[in-house]
Amino acid sequence: MSLPSLHPCGCPKCHSRKPHPDRMLHRQINLLASRLDEQQRRWFIAFEAMRIGWGGTQRLAQITGLTPPYHPARPSRTRGRAC
Repeated sequence: MSLPSLHPCGCPKCHSRKPHPDRMLHRQINLLASRLDEQQRRWFIAFEAMRIGWGGTQRLAQITGLTPPYHPARPSRTRGRAC
């Protein structure tokens, strides 16, 4: 069985020619994510995003190429009487 291809990191730091300390971490995140099934991958990325904190979801979306989970907006209030 062949291994899935490794997703290249999409963050601006990895696209620059200058070395940065997170390049290897981003590669390792993508390597681990490539070995997981879809549900495991999303759980892992969600955990990492929570660990990072503010902006983690967007950063992990850049690194892995996975789309962030969709959070629907709160339903608007009904006009007129309550249902």
